[in-house]
Amino acid sequence: MTRGLYRRATSVLLSLLFLSSTTLSVVAGATPEDITADGDLSEWSADTLMGTDANGVGLHLTWNETHLSIGWEGTDLSSTDEGADLFVYLNTSEGGSALSSDWGFSHVLPFAADHAFVLEDSSYHAIMAHGASGWAATHEENTATDVHTFPGERYVGWSGNQITEVSLPWSTIGDPTQVDFVIWAQWQDAGHVWAAFPPQNPASANGAETFTHLYHLPDRNVSTSPASMEIQTASVVEKADDALNVAIVFHQHQPYYKN
Repeated sequence: MTRGLYRRATSVLLSLLFLSSTTLSVVAGATPEDITADGDLSEWSADTLMGTDANGVGLHLTWNETHLSIGWEGTDLSSTDEGADLFVYLNTSEGGSALSSDWGFSHVLPFAADHAFVLEDSSYHAIMAHGASGWAATHEENTATDVHTFPGERYVGWSGNQITEVSLPWSTIGDPTQVDFVIWAQWQDAGHVWAAFPPQNPASANGAETFTHLYHLPDRNVSTSPASMEIQTASVVEKADDALNVAIVFHQHQPYYKN
């Protein structure tokens, strides 16, 4: 082989190796991803990190064919003073409520919600539906009333491990194709929002908020990097018959960073 042919062959080989490694890295960070709710984020790919806010709280999102998974890092949910309640609001059909449940305040959602996931702590969490009488639990873990019908996996963060992981069966939240997300954290004692995702949403820690932005996923069955989801404003969202709009709310007893 001449020197010129050798150089060309080497160049082609290096190009193929580069493209292969690039392709592998993209696949590794794309859905579907299987998550075990065990308080360990090492199995979550880097592309599931939706962001880290000014308070140092990180949000992770991913999914597979059967479950939607949420990871929240940086809060002790079991603490009575600095813990947090987690709310997930979902829009799966026409109708629903454009207001979050009244937890200190009712915040305005960028869509009408039909379902919700609520996590107060390890002793109470529930999937809820909105009907003529408002919000009511359809599946729950409630140690106070000895009800144990919650179908999803969960690990609730505590002082020794401030990581919370929750996997919700798609079948319990409308089994949709299209998905939209909005995420925020608030105090329990006053309902003030102190963190919000996407970051364009308000988080003034001063009363009820009107959320205007959301993450948009047009088809959860298509392999996707979660962090690449489009951020939309509420005014451009068009609801499909099988659309699912998800609002994830971390309801804070008090902001853990507060002096």
